[in-house]
Amino acid sequence: MGIQMWRMLASVTLLIILGQAALQPEVVQGNGTSIKVVLSYLSGVSNFGSQSAAGVAEIVMKEGEIKITALGMQPLTSQTYQVWLANTRSGEVWNGGRVSPDPRGNVSATNILAGEIPDKGYNLVFLSVEEPDVAPRTPSQQRSIAGHFPTSPAPGQQPEQLPNTGDALSVDNIRFVPAAPPAARPEGEPWRPWVMTALLPLAAALGFWIGRRCGA
Repeated sequence: MGIQMWRMLASVTLLIILGQAALQPEVVQGNGTSIKVVLSYLSGVSNFGSQSAAGVAEIVMKEGEIKITALGMQPLTSQTYQVWLANTRSGEVWNGGRVSPDPRGNVSATNILAGEIPDKGYNLVFLSVEEPDVAPRTPSQQRSIAGHFPTSPAPGQQPEQLPNTGDALSVDNIRFVPAAPPAARPEGEPWRPWVMTALLPLAAALGFWIGRRCGA
């Protein structure tokens, strides 16, 4: 088989590879950065449970994952705790799922939500007390431990992990509204099927022509 024939075969192979790549959905690399928020009985926010309760919330926005670890919370009998992310300026809240303490008041839970958490400028995490047989759209007036999102650190510095105990923040007068769910992420680019449609007939034609040449 001559050099020209090898070049033709390489062209057909390249076209087939390109066509297969056009059918593959585009993989979007999400930002899996974890945001850690220290939780405590926060002045102006917390009004329920032990004032010595404390914990940490780990939030991965792109993955829709919220992990809550806490100690010393008030055990509940017929109710549950609900995790909320809130923007105290706009009043928007995001329901982060339920967590339940054990009889000693300890919590270790990881909630995987249906989709990524939308970036709505959330600056507060808190746990509210809710009835177990309802799916609340906004938090109740009973709020347990809470914490402020850390501010963005300067390069090379670690985020501040202590609760913000400076200016008192009161959420009693905030009208919380549920945040809209995030828009569905596209599965791929709309031009991909057209590329496949154009490349495969071309590859077939070249293959047929090479076959004719080889058989001659």
